[in-house]
Amino acid sequence: MTSTDPTATPEAAISDLPKGLASAMSSWLRRRYGSGPDWRFEIGRLVGAGGGRMRVILHASREGGPDLAIKSHASRWRNIGEYRALAAMAAASEDSVQPVHLDPLGRFFAIEWIEGPRLSQLLGRPGREDWLARTGAWLAELHRAGGRRPLIRRGPVRVALPRSAGEDAIGEAVRRLRQRRQGTGGTGPSRFLHGDFHADNLFLRDGRLLGFDREYEVYGPVEHDLARFLVDLALRREGAAAEGAPWDGDSETDRQAFFDGYGALEPETVASFDLTEDLMLFRHWRRGIRRGSQSLLDGMMRARGLLGEAAGPRPGRLVRGLHGADWVPDAVRPEGQVPLHPGRLTAR
Repeated sequence: MTSTDPTATPEAAISDLPKGLASAMSSWLRRRYGSGPDWRFEIGRLVGAGGGRMRVILHASREGGPDLAIKSHASRWRNIGEYRALAAMAAASEDSVQPVHLDPLGRFFAIEWIEGPRLSQLLGRPGREDWLARTGAWLAELHRAGGRRPLIRRGPVRVALPRSAGEDAIGEAVRRLRQRRQGTGGTGPSRFLHGDFHADNLFLRDGRLLGFDREYEVYGPVEHDLARFLVDLALRREGAAAEGAPWDGDSETDRQAFFDGYGALEPETVASFDLTEDLMLFRHWRRGIRRGSQSLLDGMMRARGLLGEAAGPRPGRLVRGLHGADWVPDAVRPEGQVPLHPGRLTAR
């Protein structure tokens, strides 16, 4: 939505919003930026503005700047929590979207508007390996962030297995995952996490990757961010092939490029990371089965030993061995390293 009337006010330009919210936004813009060229407003997403559950993302700009993204959830606590999560990420990494303002009553918050492609739009083009290495380096910097932890924080979302396992393929996968979970040791130390790290949550601007969309203050083992990204990456590769636009290279090359940027995993975290990947893959695979569609992920499930008679080659990863960081492309156990998963499980 744009304002073309030279006498138009921000209230008129965003009249589709609830009256109190529109007034609060326009008042803040005047106080912060003063008089000047008319503001231009475009509503990127508006849900339930008629009085129900509401969420809006608004692009506010004017000649000479600035460009802002103004976001509002139905819950004021959600607005406050997401703003604080973004502010913490910006403090941890300068390559993050910068927060600008939180309404004192928690009705909305503003961050800088990023004009540029997302990482997901670059993955099918030449240079993917370089982008993945840079993505790994970006995430490693975030995970190294220190500082005081907030009193109100949450752990990463965990995949819950069904309580009962039937006799179908889903039931068999559940039984195998339970066995693997029993054989997995402890997780790594709790670290600063993104919490929803995937290729749609990184922007490219002026040659730099910028992280955004950290919605909660999430802390936990790093394997959750790693697995979330790598499973999503594999899904995107499978989807591109199914749509007749396959990427060059293969999944192993993608993973190695990412870990080249991220660095080595400590051996004691590898089994937990491996299980976390299995669980995330299972969640996506089961969702496709329940929707009645032939899953594209059957091959990945079989390769990881969650379907079929035996596990195929496991995805590789970088582990820290006796002689430094070593790339391990299969479920082998070189001297001084840990197994990459708690055993090869079969259907019997």
